[in-house]
Amino acid sequence: MCSKENGTQTFTGSQGYSDNSVVFDGEHSLWKKYLELTFSQRHEPEILIRAKPLSGQDAFEFIALNKNSDTEKLVSLLKEGFRLFLEKLKEYKITAEIITREVFSNSSNTVVPVQIRCSKHLPTDATREILLDDHLSIREVSIVLNSDLIHMVIKSYEKASKGKKDERLGILWGIVKPLLHELGHSNLPRDRFFEELHQVWCDCVAMRNIFFKDKRQNGYLIPNRAGKTYIKFFVERMRHREMEVSKDDIFSQPFFKMLNHLHRETGEEMLNKYDKMKLLKFDDLVASAKVVIRGYLDDEYLRLSLAEIMSGIPEAYRPMEMTVTKKGPVTPTPKIGRYGIEDEEDLSAWNMVAGKFRKIGIVIVCQLGMGQFGRVYEAINLTNPRWPERVAVKVDRIYKKRKDEVIQADDVMLQLSHDLSNSPHVIRIYDAGLLSKKRTYHVLQLVAEGETLDELLGIGGEEPTSRPASFTDGSSLQQLRQKFLKPIGQRPKKKNHRFSRPLTLNETIDIMVSVLLWVEKVHNLGYVINDVKTGNVMMNCRGQIKGIDLDFYQKASPLPQGFMQDFFLLSWVCLLLFINSPRKDPLPSELLKDEVGSALQNGEDFLRDVLLEKWEFADLSRKDANLFLDCFVDIIFRSRFNTYGTKPDLFKQDINRLIYLKRLFFEREIVLTTPKIYS
Repeated sequence: MCSKENGTQTFTGSQGYSDNSVVFDGEHSLWKKYLELTFSQRHEPEILIRAKPLSGQDAFEFIALNKNSDTEKLVSLLKEGFRLFLEKLKEYKITAEIITREVFSNSSNTVVPVQIRCSKHLPTDATREILLDDHLSIREVSIVLNSDLIHMVIKSYEKASKGKKDERLGILWGIVKPLLHELGHSNLPRDRFFEELHQVWCDCVAMRNIFFKDKRQNGYLIPNRAGKTYIKFFVERMRHREMEVSKDDIFSQPFFKMLNHLHRETGEEMLNKYDKMKLLKFDDLVASAKVVIRGYLDDEYLRLSLAEIMSGIPEAYRPMEMTVTKKGPVTPTPKIGRYGIEDEEDLSAWNMVAGKFRKIGIVIVCQLGMGQFGRVYEAINLTNPRWPERVAVKVDRIYKKRKDEVIQADDVMLQLSHDLSNSPHVIRIYDAGLLSKKRTYHVLQLVAEGETLDELLGIGGEEPTSRPASFTDGSSLQQLRQKFLKPIGQRPKKKNHRFSRPLTLNETIDIMVSVLLWVEKVHNLGYVINDVKTGNVMMNCRGQIKGIDLDFYQKASPLPQGFMQDFFLLSWVCLLLFINSPRKDPLPSELLKDEVGSALQNGEDFLRDVLLEKWEFADLSRKDANLFLDCFVDIIFRSRFNTYGTKPDLFKQDINRLIYLKRLFFEREIVLTTPKIYS
């Protein structure tokens, strides 16, 4: 919480640890246990090192702040590891330029001294921990390395210390790689997923060129001497963690599998070729690589504040088990009351398409939901190595009036998905086609164990309804607003998979910021959504939020009116989220219309008064609510009047403002992690 004294905000939050971080490794319980520790309990007091960027040089100086043998030994290893890495880096001009720009020239490492610490409790290899004071100035920056990792590196290095340089580099890469990753992070990332994509891309560029040969064998990268040593160390570490993996099977591991997939995009020869072209071409190469990396990070993403606040999946909606025999995949018989099948119509639809999907290597295991034109299923991918093992498949009916439109839409939909794949906040489409004369299908990214916000909030489909609008030069904003005078529509209520409890304001802002970033990124990519609603935003059990259902997305009009529909509907998403998230039972739609709807018509002051009167968030007192409500009401009315359509920079500023308030009220520690490279 915050209290206001003498014109300044003072942090008085009662939470014992920071649960606001997005991490890319580990489970919620392990992170909760780690973050609940005091700093003296987390970190080993013996080791304390300063990582000092050397001005005008592509290097860091490592200074032992504690004078003892353990600290001196780690300093010696870091100096040796970075020296060997930089020597090797000289052979790869473009790779060196990327690492210099993103790591050695990172201004975030100069704001306050960066300290290197160690922890035996850390759930991952390394993390960057940023502490803020009550004015949100950066008070301390620490990069914490996993103690177990350090001990293994020291033990392996002692055996190979008299070996060749490449062998020593291969072992020392065990601590150099996670440290480089954390040194590349900013201190206050605006979009942590988007930044992590970039950092992992830098990791891949460095590893691909320094540890693997240019040629491939049997479709796999060939490690050089340093690469072979690092893989051997990696395998030993996995065995130490009681995870069996062999050197011959290394490319089955998620990180190495991704690296192999990216061999062209991250190879020095290709980087050099694109660097000599226009900058846009190089950016296209990077964007293509990040799409692959995004698939890897999607599985690792964990938002600590939102993980585990969803109720468990009811037994009736759990996917069926599949076993593989010599004759092929075997699944139970689908039936009403199991696997998401709610009635005879669902069962009939399932039986009509399941066999056709099996013929193309897709086994349906659960019905996830029903949309306007068809159904969505969870399925297992048996044949396509470029898709994840579990996917979602959407089946749409082809109505006579839409036949030509639907048949022509497959290529358009795939191009749309390709264009939007640069946003990590939108689900991906892997394939599209005709399942039969009457049905089309899309193979989609599965938001595992996820549910839409309308179901999670318990509003059961009471949300704005929309269609893509067409705009002309003569359209006035006032005329277009008339389309939305009845913003709440109803559809049949399906399963009610709820949040396990009312949400805090901290959690609500997390969701709201994710929704705003989704809309912002789509607009920046030159598209409009046309169907912004809680039913088209999905969250999974790890707290990841995605925009779903790409049916109404289209290229954005160059006119400001082109964005009006998205922003107007966005205002209702934010209102529905804010009003219902702190409540055990959602506000009835009639009451919502009467009280909130009339306040919207009367203006900003009226809406602010109503929202303050209905304030139910326990983690921020009503007396401290005005600062947040000022920002929130601005977002609502600037969306409704399409102010953001004419001033996109203002939309960015208001998102930043909301992020700032979240930090001001709830966040004094930011944790940024190195993704794991093991399964």
